[in-house]
Amino acid sequence: MKLFHINVVCTDFEKSYAFYTEKLGMVPLTRRTAAGGGAPAGALTKLPDGRLPGEARTKDADQEGSRRALGMTGDMGSRGVLLYWAGMPEGPYIDLLEWNEGGYAVERTPKGSGFARLALQVDDIEAEYARMQAAGVEFVSSPTLITLGATAIKIVFFEDPDGTLLEFVELSAGGWGTV
Repeated sequence: MKLFHINVVCTDFEKSYAFYTEKLGMVPLTRRTAAGGGAPAGALTKLPDGRLPGEARTKDADQEGSRRALGMTGDMGSRGVLLYWAGMPEGPYIDLLEWNEGGYAVERTPKGSGFARLALQVDDIEAEYARMQAAGVEFVSSPTLITLGATAIKIVFFEDPDGTLLEFVELSAGGWGTV
């Protein structure tokens, strides 16, 4: 068993698509990228039918299956895309999804039940912090060194456009160990 995707529901698909592709550097899964092709140039360039690269839109015929699978009622129409990290087209993915009916604000805190945050391991937290700050991302704090059991790590937190808490983690000396 392995992790396939984490679903992130957004309220503005294009804004969140831009955040995850431009700021985090994720790549939309398309037939080309799945076949080993590189990331599409200008990922935010819309296709002739108005979709963004990798974007899927729910067809009316697919809604009943989604209702049954999720145990929901009502409009199951959505826009979505599977996004992956460069060099990892097999996943895991961020399944970015905007429902036609729209979303609603959820109060998220690090102590909240369920999905609280998404941690992304990086090799150089200071470089990622500087790159993201230059791209206009606001951070909760600066990179902080903490000890977790037998290892020291650096962490820093920021949010996506809908307030999903994201975290960069740098392991000490690139692995589990002490500083």
